[in-house]
Amino acid sequence: MDVICPLHKRQGNPVNILPFESREGGYQWIYGGPYDTRDELWEQFEDLVPEAVINALVDELNVESVDWSPRDLENGLAWAVTSNTKFGSTLNEALDIIDDLLEVTLDDRLAQQLLRLLHVHAITALETFLSDAFINTALKDDASLRKFVEGNPDFEKLNLSLSQIFKRRVMLRDEVRE
Repeated sequence: MDVICPLHKRQGNPVNILPFESREGGYQWIYGGPYDTRDELWEQFEDLVPEAVINALVDELNVESVDWSPRDLENGLAWAVTSNTKFGSTLNEALDIIDDLLEVTLDDRLAQQLLRLLHVHAITALETFLSDAFINTALKDDASLRKFVEGNPDFEKLNLSLSQIFKRRVMLRDEVRE
């Protein structure tokens, strides 16, 4: 039976999700990961739950697997974005790598190709930073989520019946993330 990691309803045991290639070194982490049980639970709950409770849950989940994977590519990408709470550090690391690669000496033909690749990498790093910063800021608490929803024209246009309000509230964070 597949135990679902409580960190994210869309995480699962790699045995049930991922291809395994012994020639390639084992599981192919095609959706992101692996995510360590202890690291992920600690990062998510350290300020909310006593350490003993986290440790007990880690022990229980580690019986099933010590590593977890998103269940598909869409969930893997969503998990990657929402788990990147250190988006400034991620950007700085990418920019440092670009700086290091600019120091590499190559012939003119290869140097031009490298500059093009680094240009694309810089744009991607900035877009990733902006996306991760925005999504994590909008989803960090109810007040930020409410501010975003109330000021977003797409959400302002929606008309919901009273019977739909609670159903939509459950899915709101996923809608904002998308």
